[in-house]
Amino acid sequence: MKIDSQTVAIVVATILSPLIPTIISVIFFRINRKYEIRKLIEERLFKIQQIAFEYPYVEDDNFISGWNSFIERYKKGNKIEEKELWRYLQYEQYCEMIFNLLELTLDFYKEEKELLQFIDFKSWVRTHKEWWKNPIDEHSNYDTYSEKVIKLVEKWIK
Repeated sequence: MKIDSQTVAIVVATILSPLIPTIISVIFFRINRKYEIRKLIEERLFKIQQIAFEYPYVEDDNFISGWNSFIERYKKGNKIEEKELWRYLQYEQYCEMIFNLLELTLDFYKEEKELLQFIDFKSWVRTHKEWWKNPIDEHSNYDTYSEKVIKLVEKWIK
């Protein structure tokens, strides 16, 4: 039996016709997904910046330098003034937000160079390095964040 080129074209078109819309849908889905993730990153960054504006002590070097002293007293169960306790617990949450954003952004951009072109995490991490090294829950940062984030943070704070 001989198959002519017109029959072959019809068979190929029949097979490919449902695939083309599917391929186009996948492409648009991926483009939209990238846009949504970038939008989420920008929203989280704005929220962190808003917190720093409303509570400037979370980025104040003098306040941050008291972190290790606070942690030592906190872990020993020493009496801590309520306002100081409140501020450092807020600082703890603030730092978690920064490092969570770092992980999300690194997952999105994949490479350090691209990441740093978008947000200067290196300076930010260095500012909050004592929190990274000495969190309230002793091993929480190493248990929580991906190996890629941990390696990058350790590289930056050396």
